Amino acid sequence: CESCRAAWASVAVISRVRPASFLAGRDVELAQLRSMLFSQTKVGLPIVAIVAMSGVGGVGKSALAREFAWRNRSNYSVVWLLHAATEEGIIGDLISLGLLLKRGIDKLADRREAARSVVHDVLARYKRPSLLIFDGLEDEHLLDVWRPQQNSHVLITSRRSFEQEGISEINLRVLDSHEAS
Repeated sequence: CESCRAAWASVAVISRVRPASFLAGRDVELAQLRSMLFSQTKVGLPIVAIVAMSGVGGVGKSALAREFAWRNRSNYSVVWLLHAATEEGIIGDLISLGLLLKRGIDKLADRREAARSVVHDVLARYKRPSLLIFDGLEDEHLLDVWRPQQNSHVLITSRRSFEQEGISEINLRVLDSHEAS
C-alpha cells in the first residue's frame, strides 16, 4: 500500500555500526569508497553498488568499513554489519536486523527464508539505499546468495580479491609508520 511505503521511507537510520576507535592515514581510501559507491547510485533506482576492500589481515579493512559507514550513515536508511565468514553468521545478522524491521520474522521456521525475506523484501521498501557490510567474506558464493538485488550498497572486507563483474575493488596496503600516525 502507498501509505505503508511512505511510512517505511520515513524511518530513521537503523544502524549497528560504530566508528572505528582509531583510524589514521586512510582519507584517500574513504574518499574512494564514497566515490565508488555513490557514483553508481541514483536514489529510487534498483541499483546495487558493490565495493570489495581486500588486503592482508590487520591492515584495517574492517575499521575502514566501520568508519565509512559511520561518516555516511545519514545517506542510508539502514546500515548493518554482517559477520560474513560463514553463512550462519550472515543469516543470524540478517535475522537480527529483521527483528527491528518486520514483526514475526523470528517466528518463521526456516531461518534461511527469514533472512532472505529481510535482504530481498524488507530492505527494498526504503527510498534511500541500505548499506550492508559483509565483514570477513571469503566465499564468493555467499555474496551471490545474500547480496541485495536493488537500491543498496554492499561493502565487502576480505583477505582475498574479488574479480567478479560489477564489483569495484580497493586493495589496502600496509601503511608505513609515518602514514599511520
